[in-house]
Amino acid sequence: MDTELKDRLDRIESLTLLAAKNVLTVKDVALLTGRSEKSIRNRLPEIPHYRGPMGVCFDRATLESWMLAVKITPASQLM
Repeated sequence: MDTELKDRLDRIESLTLLAAKNVLTVKDVALLTGRSEKSIRNRLPEIPHYRGPMGVCFDRATLESWMLAVKITPASQLM
């Protein structure tokens, strides 16, 4: 199988599995946000998370609320 095709199928599989998860890992959050794992780890003080026996984890609903915390209204809608 073509390497590029296999990589794309692996990414699709990862995204499909991610959609069903409520508790996320750093890797999952990186995939969800489009940031690197290093970036997520560096921003841990700002991002709501939990520390458990398996390491750092995130509640999907809390994370999504945090990501949408500041709504910006376009200037065209203010008039």
